[in-house]
Amino acid sequence: KAQTASDDEDAIVDESIPRVVETDWFGRSEQPISGPFDAMPFTRAAFALSDQKPISRELIELGENSFVVMKLLDKKQANQDAFDDAAKQELWQDLHQQRETEVMQSLIYYLRRESDDDGAVRIDRSFFANEPSNAQGS
Repeated sequence: KAQTASDDEDAIVDESIPRVVETDWFGRSEQPISGPFDAMPFTRAAFALSDQKPISRELIELGENSFVVMKLLDKKQANQDAFDDAAKQELWQDLHQQRETEVMQSLIYYLRRESDDDGAVRIDRSFFANEPSNAQGS
């Protein structure tokens, strides 16, 4: 549920004007706000809030020129009964994918380190240091 200056969906909103937006209920693995940015910093910051500290102390950057300050309005305990088989399967798939990515990154790091130590791969770093002259024809 969002509160904006106008309820007219076709109204043009000036993005430079701060506005108050209220989210629906969301869980740790959900994306409570949409946009061309990673919403996980928002979610992590939201779950760090408490009844004792309900207002974020720092700006949360969501994207270029997009910042959030949040206030905890309410929270509720997750209900295990609502955690159905489909939700469990989705969570398992997400965790499995995350673990696969971690293993692949570790393997790539290991192989790269081994190849560097053995001299099996040589990188001509001068290639990166030299900028092409007159690349744009100017």
